[in-house]
Amino acid sequence: APPLDAAVAYDATQPRAPVLVPEDAPAMAAAVAATAAATPQEVDAVALAVHELSALAGSEGVPYSASQIVHAFNAWKAAVGRKYSNLDGEALELRAFAGNPSLIAKYLHHVVEVPLEAERTTVLTIPAPNPSEDWRTAYHKASDVRAAAVDAGRRAAAGRAAADDKLRLRQQQIGGEKVEALEQVHARHRDELKQATDAVALERVKLAEAMARLAADEEQGRVLADFRRESASGQVVNKAAIALAT
Repeated sequence: APPLDAAVAYDATQPRAPVLVPEDAPAMAAAVAATAAATPQEVDAVALAVHELSALAGSEGVPYSASQIVHAFNAWKAAVGRKYSNLDGEALELRAFAGNPSLIAKYLHHVVEVPLEAERTTVLTIPAPNPSEDWRTAYHKASDVRAAAVDAGRRAAAGRAAADDKLRLRQQQIGGEKVEALEQVHARHRDELKQATDAVALERVKLAEAMARLAADEEQGRVLADFRRESASGQVVNKAAIALAT
């Protein structure tokens, strides 16, 4: 029989694949196909439990086939109202049940009532065998479905990586635009500051020129006033001298 494959990726959006079963119970492989809550590890736990039936079935201590053991197990679950929160727990009880010939004999001929879908609380219910499909077909179907799940997981991972790359590039672009905008603000500030400084310097030059002209005009006025004073004083002295002489 092909080996159990435990190293598979888990994707809750993918349908659950069938599992490896003994040759006299070919349809058991569909047991976990519709269980969306099962992880690959739980599926393999049930697969191992069913596979171990091939070692017990027909042995001296357990004179029943694997199909009979599974049928009796389902009947026992329905009769006692057994429920499980995960596949690991059901797999453990399946192995224990397979080693109890008296319990198998008690429930072997019970009719299993399949509950409505809305009322189904058991994570896994192993169906009766389907003679039209051998375990190899079921196993290959399982491999195909699980390979598709792995491929879908890889595509999803690639999509996430591409989205992360786009986000990183966009962040870099936004960061570059921010730096460029800040540089433009600083450049505009430098230009405005230079224009203001140049305007102040020009006004200072104009003010210095005006002050120089004012000083020159003041000096010229002072010299002219001194000249007029000296001239007037000379005339007064001359007139006084003439008057004294006559």
